[in-house]
Amino acid sequence: RVLRLLRVVRLVRLTRIARVASFLKEAEINFGLSHSIGRLAKFVIGVAATTNAIACVLAFAANAGWHEETWKTKLRGAKGDFFDYDEDWTLYSITLYWAIMTMTGIGFGDVTPANPTEFLILTLVMAVTAGLWAYFIAAAHSIWTSMSEEATAFQTTMEELGEMAEECGVPTAMRRQLREYIIESRDTRHRSAQHMVITALSPQLQAEVSS
Repeated sequence: RVLRLLRVVRLVRLTRIARVASFLKEAEINFGLSHSIGRLAKFVIGVAATTNAIACVLAFAANAGWHEETWKTKLRGAKGDFFDYDEDWTLYSITLYWAIMTMTGIGFGDVTPANPTEFLILTLVMAVTAGLWAYFIAAAHSIWTSMSEEATAFQTTMEELGEMAEECGVPTAMRRQLREYIIESRDTRHRSAQHMVITALSPQLQAEVSS
């Protein structure tokens, strides 16, 4: 039993992937990594760390030795000895497979609890996972919206300008002038935003940036 638990501990060590978040912060400071790209990377890391943690919980339930009949013995009975279920990476691949199915709500049903303890543990895992997945979906939508907000607003303005020009019968030459003005206005707003960033700096940093 001790050896089995040690195997699970080795799998849990994979949660060190969460330390990559600190690396992304340093990359944002040292290399100018886009904040939106950094948020997207943190999102991916969060999903990966969560699925890894769920996989480790399932592996722990099978190797804790509380019951002779576990989801692993049940799976072996259904699929035979096609896999070496006691090999670390085989066990991890199966539990990660179950974790991703649970996270996404697919649930093929080939990996199922086989004793009361597993039913309790996996029910709690699924309850927590449902809330986390909803959070991940909302976070992904927020990141995507923030990444494309400026481009979407500009595209909407140009489309509305075209519709207005069509409805009002604006001459072709005037339409060109209007489009040119909107594009130049966008560039002006961009320069104004850059100026606001510079004014937020200390006088010493402003002098160094301007030099």
